Amino acid sequence: MPNLVVELNGDAVHAIRAPDRFTASGPFAITFENRGRSTHVHIHFDDDLDRVASVDEANHFVDDEATRHVHVSVAADIREPVRGKLKIVTGYGSETRYIDVQIDPPTETDGDAVAVDETFTKPPERPPEVPFRQRVANALDRLVERG
Repeated sequence: MPNLVVELNGDAVHAIRAPDRFTASGPFAITFENRGRSTHVHIHFDDDLDRVASVDEANHFVDDEATRHVHVSVAADIREPVRGKLKIVTGYGSETRYIDVQIDPPTETDGDAVAVDETFTKPPERPPEVPFRQRVANALDRLVERG
């Protein structure tokens, strides 16, 4: 999942540092990395983006020196690229930053496919089975130890 990283309070109080552009082809995350004091952040998609992208809440509180991830849901039925602006506001309007966002249609992949690590294609290695005589000897040793 793509990740849009936004730095808060890095250069000054309520400062916002983010890339000018961001592109995704499905859901993505906005990661707020706070370099200073706690702050409130408001995010807003313009009309074009708002039709295909959404967040559960527009207002977020980011603690001192903390990182906060905000999940952005994207409509699955996008047929052509959608462009618009993401507005990020801190300090109750004292700083505002706009990011050009493009959301592309999802790539043609098998929706039911699941990526499997190659290590799972081989059966797990099992330790050799302990012979019956050894299991009996181990059981007797445990009994003697317990008294």
